[in-house]
Amino acid sequence: MKRYSIILSISVFILLLPFHSYTKAAVNDPLYSGQTSLQTVQFPAMWKHYNKPSTNLFMQKTFQTSSSSFTYTGQSFSASSFTVQTGDTRLSRLSVEIDNKQISWTLRAQDENGKELASTTGTSSRLDVLLPKSTPLSSITLSLSAEGHPFSPRIQKVTGVQHARIAVIDSGIAPHEDFCDNVLLSLGQNFIEGELSPLDQYGHGIHVTGILAACPDNGKGVTGVLGHAPVDIIPMKALNKFGLGGDQEMAKAIEAALLMDADVINISIAGKGHHFMLDGALKKAYLKGVPVIAAAGNSNESTATVSPASFPYVITVASLTPDLKKAASSNFGWEVDLAAPGESVLSTHTGNGYERMGGTSMAAPFVTGAAALLKIRQPHISQVELKSLLTKSTNDVLAKGYDMQSGYGLINFQKLLDVEKKPDLMEWLTLKNKQPLTMKNHWLAVSSALTESNIHLFVNDKKIAVLPIKQALIPIQLESKKTRPAERITAVAVSGSSIKEVHTLMAVNPEGQKAGFKDIPSSFWGYEDITAASLEGYIYGYGDGTYRPNQPISRKHTAMILGRLIPFQAPPELHSPFTDVKAEMNAPELAILSAHHSGIIKGVGSKFFPERTLTRGQAALLFHRALSKEVHLPTGVYSFHDVKREDEIYLAVQQLAEAGIINKQVYFNPSNPLTRGQLAAMMMRAHRLLFTSTSK
Repeated sequence: MKRYSIILSISVFILLLPFHSYTKAAVNDPLYSGQTSLQTVQFPAMWKHYNKPSTNLFMQKTFQTSSSSFTYTGQSFSASSFTVQTGDTRLSRLSVEIDNKQISWTLRAQDENGKELASTTGTSSRLDVLLPKSTPLSSITLSLSAEGHPFSPRIQKVTGVQHARIAVIDSGIAPHEDFCDNVLLSLGQNFIEGELSPLDQYGHGIHVTGILAACPDNGKGVTGVLGHAPVDIIPMKALNKFGLGGDQEMAKAIEAALLMDADVINISIAGKGHHFMLDGALKKAYLKGVPVIAAAGNSNESTATVSPASFPYVITVASLTPDLKKAASSNFGWEVDLAAPGESVLSTHTGNGYERMGGTSMAAPFVTGAAALLKIRQPHISQVELKSLLTKSTNDVLAKGYDMQSGYGLINFQKLLDVEKKPDLMEWLTLKNKQPLTMKNHWLAVSSALTESNIHLFVNDKKIAVLPIKQALIPIQLESKKTRPAERITAVAVSGSSIKEVHTLMAVNPEGQKAGFKDIPSSFWGYEDITAASLEGYIYGYGDGTYRPNQPISRKHTAMILGRLIPFQAPPELHSPFTDVKAEMNAPELAILSAHHSGIIKGVGSKFFPERTLTRGQAALLFHRALSKEVHLPTGVYSFHDVKREDEIYLAVQQLAEAGIINKQVYFNPSNPLTRGQLAAMMMRAHRLLFTSTSK
């Protein structure tokens, strides 16, 4: 059995600075001003939404004991059993705190029919029980017993809440002055052989928990990224006092978290290799809709063999420095999805202390907090939609778009909370755009919104399969072609005549033709652009290895090729406005219908004439319409002798010439056919414009 360990940097001092040495910030916690990582992820936007503690849903409810009935306002009372008239309130957790004298006691909860809902046994003064979150309860009866016998302690506090749940699988937990009552110590579990208590003897689990849920605005210590969001933390101990554990312990902890109906799981642990037991637990969590956030690891190596970071069912988080560079130790690879602060992160530690620690372990809980917020707002959100909203709520930090060091970028809570975004409904768990296609077996993940749809799968515009959606994960085999440098893979979800979603990515073919066509010598005027367009997957050659650059391009193929650069929105229904274009789920028809739906092509009357040669003037109109939706095109006046101000193409030609998409020459020759070589050149010029310009 392989072992897991935590590699991190820890400051050698415990922060015990006097509170008065810090300037009071927006949050009344003395160490808040030193938590620069919170500013990095835009925590103030979070605090704007969640700056007040959760309401105790038992307040003002009627309590019935064996001897009295009263309205609960927070007063203490004595009872061995009491009933709360909840009035069909939905509750996820309730807690009872007593004047305990370190005896072992049990708290049981029953519904109005006497059915036991949950029970917890422990020696602490407060015990918690978890309830079915979606079931309204008209009344709850709570019973207290010690060693199997009822007892009537003084009950100091009774709390009922409706919270999301985060399971933190780590080195355990310890009591801390800076934890609110949403850190459920009494429900902590231990999966390390020979150890009974989930007490954190290593100091890692309590630090991760503090990043998430340190009590905000309480005049003590630090602030958790969750603020006062309605979230409970369930600690799961899978690492021993040396920070070591095994895949079996981790798998058991995941299974236990699922049994406790966790909404999100944080695993700030990294090991090596893959184990079937862990794979099964992670896959089960994915299919149940519980996102698992995993640390990328801290060895400055590929994540490909790091566990659980490399499993396709997890969201993998890399670490950034305070100046938003890759942390030196942070692992990297195609498995990385997101990034967060991971150097010198200030949080809670053992002995009521506070320490700065570093590593991807510290970065992961920032993303876990973001995932929990989405679960609060949309409890039944699918895995695909949740991850899509996370990746769309980021700032690019290392490169535009995706990169293997920071994934889709730095998580940004302001974007997550304040910007309405339409989530994607499909995702390749085992492929990202421009990733080498090195294996055959892949997973396509789909949202529950696509239930009863079929997936039409295309590779390089050739339909290879039609697959029914039976569950959230669809196994698919993909094989690369040795004759192509790239494979464009498109999945279209169709229900009846309705097009529900289109998802396209380009996979790099490491064994394919690296570049060039045999009829395009390096001396050819368009050699560089044609080669680049081929490598980008925008253009394909013929089966004999030629490209035939001087041949004219058809209207149909132009719509297909332009749609590879600027993916057009598919129409909601598979319906054709043209009498010469069939309403069929094939690549040419889908490209034409999508281009028309997006306002790029208009046709001639009721026809499109897909096989007709495209003229240079028509090409200018298509590129102008498409690019105008993506970037601000420059304005200018250049006098082509054969383009008049009153011509339909005048504005398009002017702006494309100024943007460098078409050459500034004496004549534009708008009626001449557009050749395949000219189209490739326009595509790459537009590509460079799109990837170096500021989007609207």
